[in-house]
Amino acid sequence: MNHSLHCKFCKKPITVEIDDTYTGDPLKLIQKASCNLCADLRVEKRQIYERLNHVIHWLTVSGESDKVRDNIRESLTILTKRLMRLIARWMGTPDLEWSEEIVDQMMDNPSKAYIVLSHMWTAGRERQKQLL
Repeated sequence: MNHSLHCKFCKKPITVEIDDTYTGDPLKLIQKASCNLCADLRVEKRQIYERLNHVIHWLTVSGESDKVRDNIRESLTILTKRLMRLIARWMGTPDLEWSEEIVDQMMDNPSKAYIVLSHMWTAGRERQKQLL
């Protein structure tokens, strides 16, 4: 059976097809329905944050070894660039720019890493407002 409704996140109209043989409560599925783009972005965000959590943890417990810190810096660079591209797609602002300062701040003060990440989202929202 097809259900016409709106994406839970972006509110765009979508059609959800639920098999007639489905034995569960279709209303529970309908409440969670989202478009492919919104679902894909959220899955990618979760994956990036899982990796960032791991790297930030290693940053907090690692010693002063230059090789370890260089590897952590390289990982943070790759992951924050991926996150910046994700934020740009999420906000519809293709001209967001990544800065080395993001990684520098995380490396200098790992306990503030999540604040730095939240500032990346804030920058995306600010840019989105400018474009509207």
